[in-house]
Amino acid sequence: MIVRDATIEDIPSMLRTMDSKVVVPEVVTNLERASEEGFLVYRASEEEIRKALADSKQHIIKVSEHDDVVTGYFFAYDVKEWQRKKPEWRDSITISQENASLLNARILYGRHIAVDTKYAGQGTGTTLLEAVGEEGGNRGYEYFVDEVLEKPLLNKRSTKLMERNQFSVAGTSKDSLGRIWKLWCKRLV
Repeated sequence: MIVRDATIEDIPSMLRTMDSKVVVPEVVTNLERASEEGFLVYRASEEEIRKALADSKQHIIKVSEHDDVVTGYFFAYDVKEWQRKKPEWRDSITISQENASLLNARILYGRHIAVDTKYAGQGTGTTLLEAVGEEGGNRGYEYFVDEVLEKPLLNKRSTKLMERNQFSVAGTSKDSLGRIWKLWCKRLV
């Protein structure tokens, strides 16, 4: 397996993987399977991915590849970009006192990580996470933050990924639908 920067040609593979992972937590029928396999709640559009690829200063998009087949991807960007898209996000966060300074730091926000089910459990997610974190640190980001759904449906696979890679829970957020997300954080520099 190799990890490399994503290109425009990777978008169809990224979208296929994404579409196979998107669920609506309130209506998914096989809760345990979704929780164990991992899932995405929000879809990124092709246009959003194209814009991100064109703005590589603010975005990091990596893909994993095995035998010339894209097996997964990780899409991250400056948290300020996320705050522009979701201005209510910062007000929805509850941060522990010990992590209060986090909100004033330079943060890389993990938007999406998804691995094709055929390649799950082979270290692809960890390899992608490490590659994005390394590049984020090289770009001067102080922290790497990712949100993982906690309620109404715990994303066990993503939680395990964060724990295995020394992320710690810095707080929680609540979206407009009442979903509770854990805010996972790792210091990069």
